[in-house]
Amino acid sequence: MKKIFSLFICLASLSIFFFAQEIEDVFDFDSLFENVEDVEAIVEESPVAKESTEKTKTDTLSFSGAFSADMAVFAQYPKNPAYFGGGLQFKNELSFLAKASAALALQGSLLTNEKIVTDGVNAITLTSLYFDYLMFNRLLFTAGKKAYSWGNTLYFGSNVLEELEGFSKHLSVQLVFPLSPFTLSFLGMYNGSVGETMNPSLFDLATAIEASLWQTNVKAFSRYWSNTSTGSVKKIVFGFEWKRDILGLDFYQQALYYSDLRDIVDFKPEKIQLISGLSQFWEGQYKTALLIEHKWKHNFLNDNDEQVIALNAGISRLLQGRLKLGLQAEHNFAKYSGNINLLAVLPGSRYGFPHADLQFGIPLDYDKDANINLKLGFNLALSFSY
Repeated sequence: MKKIFSLFICLASLSIFFFAQEIEDVFDFDSLFENVEDVEAIVEESPVAKESTEKTKTDTLSFSGAFSADMAVFAQYPKNPAYFGGGLQFKNELSFLAKASAALALQGSLLTNEKIVTDGVNAITLTSLYFDYLMFNRLLFTAGKKAYSWGNTLYFGSNVLEELEGFSKHLSVQLVFPLSPFTLSFLGMYNGSVGETMNPSLFDLATAIEASLWQTNVKAFSRYWSNTSTGSVKKIVFGFEWKRDILGLDFYQQALYYSDLRDIVDFKPEKIQLISGLSQFWEGQYKTALLIEHKWKHNFLNDNDEQVIALNAGISRLLQGRLKLGLQAEHNFAKYSGNINLLAVLPGSRYGFPHADLQFGIPLDYDKDANINLKLGFNLALSFSY
């Protein structure tokens, strides 16, 4: 189901605008399609990784890429006077894979976006560069710049590896050891300067054990932050999650326990978080999907509770494949506020727009004082892989 519900994909930030800077300050164009794209993703299976179309004769080196562009216009209400705007964003990611054998491989990717026009090399980002080394035909060692994600929540972000200093921004090393029915993972992120003799005290550490027992996927993990990440205080988090099919629905939960390392014995947590959800995907004449997720978090430092619930639903293959509809709603019980997003998507190839989707979005925000902020937007989303 995780592949089906790609709920953390958005159209990306639009940083080149056709309107003046003062208009940009009034309206965050990002938010217009940020949520409705998530709604569309709920009825789309994640695309299968494509084989590279350009390879050397020996197949030891391959290149691939992905390009996307978004051209959008919007109107926002209520505004006095009426408020309209538009934006343009594009990005291109070039990746390579070099294989010495099945035991040793080097991978990397380079991301470029529309800022290349004004910022030059500053708009080129090395998103990943790492190698995989298989030892004893069983033990996998990975080192370099790579993004990791631990957690099976589908809507609310709960990747403890990317909190504070993110693993994907530093040199990291990972060791994965399958020991049936368990899989053990050990992960370290180095906070020191690359090239120097490595100091063990400058590593943030994480470990996890995962298994499938009695038709239930379970995972326990922990992360430790070194002094370099948190000043003079050492932090640690423990987590446990499970996922199981019950009556044809995928149910899952994740619990996180945050603490100062000095207070862990006395059971004095800084905060506790619990995320519960259910999801399912049905395919017949139409493709439909449903996701409901609830997050509860209590901060013991300021005695504050946070409770949010989210609903995502989508259906596609309407009008003989000419229409997809999506709904996303989120409500914050503590703030009595939330948002509702509606999305309609038409395949551009049927209307003279090859390699494109025509996206129509209606995001609506509300608060406890009954203030409503309504936006209407249209986006032409281009994409292709090579």
